[in-house]
Amino acid sequence: EPAPLPLAGILLALAGAWLSACAYVSVRALGRSEHPLVIVFYFPLVGLLLTLPAVLLQPVWPTPLQILALVGVGLFTQLGQIGITKGLLGMPAGRATAMSYGQVPLAALWGWWFFREPLDPDTALAGVLVLAAIACYSMSLAPVTWVVISEIFPNRIRGAAMSVAVTALWIACFILTYSFPILNAKLGPSGTFWLYAGICVAGFAYIFVKLPETKGKSLEQIERELVD
Repeated sequence: EPAPLPLAGILLALAGAWLSACAYVSVRALGRSEHPLVIVFYFPLVGLLLTLPAVLLQPVWPTPLQILALVGVGLFTQLGQIGITKGLLGMPAGRATAMSYGQVPLAALWGWWFFREPLDPDTALAGVLVLAAIACYSMSLAPVTWVVISEIFPNRIRGAAMSVAVTALWIACFILTYSFPILNAKLGPSGTFWLYAGICVAGFAYIFVKLPETKGKSLEQIERELVD
């Protein structure tokens, strides 16, 4: 029997996801009035204030090599954050953050280069497949879901209906994440992902049959076609 997940861990995970979403949305909102470099500066400033008490409780002075590594981490993190910030200012948060999964092959490359971690063909193939899946998702369900939610409801109930739809979406995401370790323990990795593949096929068939085409149509046209 799989061990039950601790409630504190679940709450922390949900809080982390919610706070991350708030941060991404805040970056987009701040971009209307602040320069990207100013926005990027906020993150280490807040992080320093929050971590300083813990550091002072157990201070450790790094070696020169560790100082050099920390400077490199800080420099490249800031450069990456600037890129993500500019991306968030130019496109929806869902699409911009999905592209950050490009760090997967980069992490493998750096691990092979600096730490001599072996990069066998199976690992490389798995990385390519993961990136291909993310790319397909970023070009399909990731942006289209939010477009459909914002277009599909009549004007008179759009605000309330979008709230219900988004709430249902995140509840489903939570159920998916919570149930994965349970399914993995019962069905194994291959059985779990075959189940997910079947759900995707069923979802594709339902969307293909039921979801109307809205490209090039105004909100009023969409409403008339769906209501009439």
